[in-house]
Amino acid sequence: MVGYSQVLRSTRAYAYHQGAIRQAMEPGRVTIGQKLHIKNLEGGLLALAFVAVVLSRLPFQAQDVESFDAVNYILGMGHFDMRISQPQPPGYILYILIARAANLVTRDPHQALLLVSQVFSGLAVVVMYLAGRELFGRRVGAAGAALLATAPLFWFTGGVAVPYAPDLAFATLSAWLAYRAMRSTENGIAWAAAISLGLAGAFRLQTLIFLFPMFVYATRNRPLRSFLAGAFVAGSVFSAFFLPSVMASGGVRASLEALRAIVPALNDLGTNTSFSEQALRHVVLTGRHTFAALGELLLPLVLAGLLLQVWHARQNQERNLFLLLWIAPMWLVCLAIGPGNIGTIQVTTGVYFVLAATAVAWLMERPRGAWLGWAVLLVVMVTHTLMFTRMPYRPLGNRYRTFYTYDTIRSTVRDYHQKIEMIRAYPSDQTVVVAREFRLVQYYLPDYLVFSVPTFDQRHPERFGSVVAVQHNRVVYLNSVSMESLLPPGTRYVIFFDRQLMHYPVEGAELHELRGGEVSVHVMEINPSARLRWNAAGIRVMP
Repeated sequence: MVGYSQVLRSTRAYAYHQGAIRQAMEPGRVTIGQKLHIKNLEGGLLALAFVAVVLSRLPFQAQDVESFDAVNYILGMGHFDMRISQPQPPGYILYILIARAANLVTRDPHQALLLVSQVFSGLAVVVMYLAGRELFGRRVGAAGAALLATAPLFWFTGGVAVPYAPDLAFATLSAWLAYRAMRSTENGIAWAAAISLGLAGAFRLQTLIFLFPMFVYATRNRPLRSFLAGAFVAGSVFSAFFLPSVMASGGVRASLEALRAIVPALNDLGTNTSFSEQALRHVVLTGRHTFAALGELLLPLVLAGLLLQVWHARQNQERNLFLLLWIAPMWLVCLAIGPGNIGTIQVTTGVYFVLAATAVAWLMERPRGAWLGWAVLLVVMVTHTLMFTRMPYRPLGNRYRTFYTYDTIRSTVRDYHQKIEMIRAYPSDQTVVVAREFRLVQYYLPDYLVFSVPTFDQRHPERFGSVVAVQHNRVVYLNSVSMESLLPPGTRYVIFFDRQLMHYPVEGAELHELRGGEVSVHVMEINPSARLRWNAAGIRVMP
């Protein structure tokens, strides 16, 4: 039986912990001993949070390659060349180097990419706490970290072979250090902020563009020599990684051409599409991606946190401008060239989690309503956990958005495998596959000739503006060619991997749909001596 004295000592220890934590919210009342105690306790809790996040990703990781880009990264780990999308521009050179290091442990490129996603998920949560604490205090830091750890999209990206979790970790680290540099006169913090910014750019070029205005604002009051030195350090760290990746890809001109090939806005230059039409399309798409990244529960909290900052704008003008510069550059870049995909948006979602946490913390600080803040935080965390682990990816049908859940990962891998098995039934030397996700077909079926979905030359509609051909892991980018010249002699089957391709009318042949579960491919059987013409108007088979 536990003695009274033991209970008393435990009660006193608990009271000391609680009192120290409460006083930590009021720096003027904290003694040196309590500061050390809080620092040790805080470090232990952060280590525990890191381990918990990493372990929570393990049961929900992809069992096989699940995305087009993942194949690019896997191939890039073996041979880096942006000209053939190994990986796609801007190259993610630091990500590839980290993945190569992880591969020394896993001995499997896909597992190495998953390990990077899992480890950096834990680091991102830790850095989120540090950023929230620096901006608004420990309560906001803890709430922001908890909200991030259980967010479905963040959980999703921690279990697949994509760079978004580590990219978010680098971006949030840069924001945390930049804000510390703004509030401190220590040169060491400013150097750390510059180095982290350069590393974020080496990880992903867009991240450097997004965060540089924030860095400039944070270091604006430093002596000119110190400010220029910081910018030079950031640029040097970035260049030390990025320039070798450019040279490995054939130089500046070849790398720019590869970048233009995958950025729709750069290809739209000189077309009849007006800037206003492009901007409106980009704003809508960016908004949709942002909503999907946050979800129905977090978005109201983010808006509430934003209103709180507006309400107290006069008291915290400098901090509010810092938060604005954390958000605005991403929107401006997406407005000009498009958001790409949801991963691009996720890079700067750290500020949204901080804002959501301020709304939760505001509720917690109400004398009579503290329970409401804790209840909101708990409900969001539990609901998001159940959503990711249990909910199907389209619970409301095709009329509503796709949810990023574990079912999304499993369903994607399962659907790809079903399609691949249907294609295997056809001889590789007589079959051509056309696919949007041509890299995945290449990965699973290296013996088959695979074409990307072609773009058409506006001046010569009967010819392809560009198309990618892949076989035996050899990638060839072709321009101004026709399908007639691409179809190998003896081809009997043309398989269309994607249902979306069926909007092209077909003349002179029939398409047969092969179904497997919820997925299908369409097969067109032709005479080996036939000619196949494909232009913007449709597909025509001629004997």
